[in-house]
Amino acid sequence: MLSKPLITALLSIPLSAVATASAQTPSDLDEPALRQQYAALVESLDHRRIAKDYPKAVEKLDSPDPQVLIAGIKTLAATEEVEVIPWIVPFVDSKDAQVRIHAGLSLSNLIATHQLKRRDMSQPGRVVIAPPSAGDRDLRPMAWVILKMLRGADDGSTHSYAASMIGYLGLQQFQGELRKLRQSRHPAVTRAAGNALDMLGADRPDALSAVELGVVDGPRASFDVTLQADGKRFTKAYALIQEGKYEQALSLLKLNIAETPNAGNIDYSYGWACLCAAHLGRLDETLDYYRVIRTHFYGWPHLGANGAKRNWDDQLAMAQRAVAHSADPERDSVLKKMTELDEWARRKMLADLEQLARRAARGDQVAILQLRQRPYGLVDLIAEGRLVIADSPGQTSTAPAP
Repeated sequence: MLSKPLITALLSIPLSAVATASAQTPSDLDEPALRQQYAALVESLDHRRIAKDYPKAVEKLDSPDPQVLIAGIKTLAATEEVEVIPWIVPFVDSKDAQVRIHAGLSLSNLIATHQLKRRDMSQPGRVVIAPPSAGDRDLRPMAWVILKMLRGADDGSTHSYAASMIGYLGLQQFQGELRKLRQSRHPAVTRAAGNALDMLGADRPDALSAVELGVVDGPRASFDVTLQADGKRFTKAYALIQEGKYEQALSLLKLNIAETPNAGNIDYSYGWACLCAAHLGRLDETLDYYRVIRTHFYGWPHLGANGAKRNWDDQLAMAQRAVAHSADPERDSVLKKMTELDEWARRKMLADLEQLARRAARGDQVAILQLRQRPYGLVDLIAEGRLVIADSPGQTSTAPAP
């Protein structure tokens, strides 16, 4: 049973939180106002429903065992519901470093997930979030929580999560804090601060500052510079593709693939490289890129690098059409292999979804939450006879078709 003191602590904003550190508040940030805005956000959320819908997860928040507590935070975060925010926020001040870090990570991921729903995809080289419109949840009052996170010690994680949220929420008033973070001794923090400044449209040097280069190790600094170059190359390549300059664009995309093969957005380079190669009539190369997208970035919906939900069907269909117009004698063979890869990816997606349904049927709470949030493909499973709904109410199981 969740204790009343914990419920009070979770769903209230103590006045002492403002008084104890007001002297550390940047002069251009009105903390009392930020606190009131956050309080209004909490009041607008149906956060009490969370205790009813996810009682076991909420009960874990009362545990003295940090690992049990973290499990509760992670389960609530997996719901992707903004109503869990008031339940997680108190733990960004935890004395336990792991609890504090997981709370910050959960909030950062939650903010990113909701803000990316308004991403302007006309600018693929940058992450641009459109302003909230009527009916959109405005999460900018999270600024008060971000301020709390920035006050803590620079552990290499919490400040990077705070910087990420600043960028996704478009909090221009934190530009000064982001510039300070770029002097952190932790590469993750300097990188997150730089990315946030980019998202805010703030001026940023083409490479890391001399201070940053002096406080991080050589390989790490070089990698950060490489990531910046990667984004600029893709932006240029995308512009060249719009002009029909496929040869030049492909050269830039291939350079990205060679230098940053594990980048979080590397599927962009593979996807557009496939289209470029197809337009240039390089069928073997086209098929290689096509195979990477279908076998490495499949999912339901298609998963991009690092779990980003990006669907490459349109670009791959355009690549197929370009191949179909080729006079190459291997054209039909390549088209057949493309179709086989399409079918393989779909079977793999359905198989993964079926396993998720099996886990949910056994009571796996994480699987249940994932299906509840992303029920894509269930209709296909039912139509193919791979998901059988029993006659008894509440009984669902998966089984192969007879």
